[in-house]
Amino acid sequence: MTSQLERLIEKEEARRAALANTNEPVILTADEVRAALRADMKRLGINTSTWAERHAFSVTFVSAVLTGKKEPSEKLCAALGIERRVTVTYVRKGK
Repeated sequence: MTSQLERLIEKEEARRAALANTNEPVILTADEVRAALRADMKRLGINTSTWAERHAFSVTFVSAVLTGKKEPSEKLCAALGIERRVTVTYVRKGK
């Protein structure tokens, strides 16, 4: 799992570097937002508790987001510089 986590963090860091040179929007998955959160904590050299406190979140909520038990909220996304947009997809079942 650690190697998968490290790959997600590296991917997020590469994505941020690429976005620094463009104005094009990038669609992210919830897992990529989680990776962005982990990358932000790593970049700042802080743990979950400190990150949560600095951004006025409960540690419980941030931990739940990191473990996938909760989805990243609009406020959490904003703290990472990410705009949260929700889209609806309609899928036809059967024939």
